[in-house]
Amino acid sequence: MTINLEIFCSVLAALFAYSLIKRVIGVVLGRLWGQPQVAASHPVGRKAAN
Repeated sequence: MTINLEIFCSVLAALFAYSLIKRVIGVVLGRLWGQPQVAASHPVGRKAAN
């Protein structure tokens, strides 16, 4: 089974963009709420180490 390089690069770029956008949204929400880190699975007011 051969892996198409174009598809592989596209998937890799999509994963990188997803993680980057997720981090940016976390930072923006953290600044809006006055917290250095925001975890989506925890209520506001609790700090969680990811």
